[in-house]
Amino acid sequence: MQQVSRNHLPRRVTRIPHATRWACLAVFCSLAMVVSGESLFAAARQIELTTAAGPHRGRVLCRNDTTCWLLDQDGSLSDVRLSQVTSFRTLKNRPAAMTHAQLRDELAREFDRTLVIAASEHYLVCAPTREAARLYADTFEELYRTFRGYFSIRNIPVAEPEFALVAVVWPDARTFSEYCLRDDIRAMPGLAGYYSPQTNRVALYETDWENLRNTIIHEGTHQVAFNTGVHSRVGETPKWLVEGLATTFEVDGVRHGQLREPVLSRVNRDRLSYFAHSRDNRGTTGRIEEVITSDNRFRTDTLQAYADAWAVTFFLLETRPTQYANYLAAISKRDPLRSYTAEQRLEDFRKAFGADLPWLDVEFQRFMERLQ
Repeated sequence: MQQVSRNHLPRRVTRIPHATRWACLAVFCSLAMVVSGESLFAAARQIELTTAAGPHRGRVLCRNDTTCWLLDQDGSLSDVRLSQVTSFRTLKNRPAAMTHAQLRDELAREFDRTLVIAASEHYLVCAPTREAARLYADTFEELYRTFRGYFSIRNIPVAEPEFALVAVVWPDARTFSEYCLRDDIRAMPGLAGYYSPQTNRVALYETDWENLRNTIIHEGTHQVAFNTGVHSRVGETPKWLVEGLATTFEVDGVRHGQLREPVLSRVNRDRLSYFAHSRDNRGTTGRIEEVITSDNRFRTDTLQAYADAWAVTFFLLETRPTQYANYLAAISKRDPLRSYTAEQRLEDFRKAFGADLPWLDVEFQRFMERLQ
């Protein structure tokens, strides 16, 4: 079950000893003066903010009076509480992004012969053997090409990734679980892989090829979407939007099909079956509003939440692709440091798809019935 994609990341919390609080306050006051003058936080400037947990380096993505998000050379993100900063400095002549070769060298040092690395145009894939790494890199690369093709046909612009896309494939569930701990991910039973917006990596483990390929496609779709501007890596992207797109791309007919082919060739039969036979879906009145305004069902009824996310996303992509593209763009450009309430989610959705949600629910119900 591919269900861990942390599009709203937890804050780092580091307690500063009482003896250093006054010194930290002085540094914070100095930092606040720099912030107000925009000198430290100028666009594209590389900076280093040091807390008790260590230094955090990178380019400022966004910040307010309390929090700063840094994007480092390897594509990883740091979320820094300014009240915990003990020192700061600018980093001159530091490139914004590592080259593929530089990042490959970093990965080789990190895994130290435990895994081997295969490179493709957009990916660096770490796996137990050279042959496996090459196979997985080719699979990820094919996903990338079909993702761009799908959006291009529908006139939805996507950007080129700034960083090499990294995937780490472990030989078994045990080594995968150990790696999960590094990313603060709970390796639940059934978890086959995940994409972390914080590290910008996909992590998974080897199993039979069909299941592994499905995991590559699902988690790889998250990774591509978050690296091409379809989703924002910082802030709160509605989970139904993230998972709805990934479950749509699980289908070969979506990735390789053409618009002129029948819509049934693009249906995710597993998701449709669960959606159609769920007791909650005997009627769909108010269904869309429930899906778009809350992520709670992903915690309380995961399979239902994934089926709902797929159904609403597929309906919108097939019937309203232009509005869907505008909606994606609007969500990705939100202020990432502001909370996203149910009311705001509803307002943004209505701006994109119209205010008459009861009628949209009727159309949604009719569309889903035709697929069964």
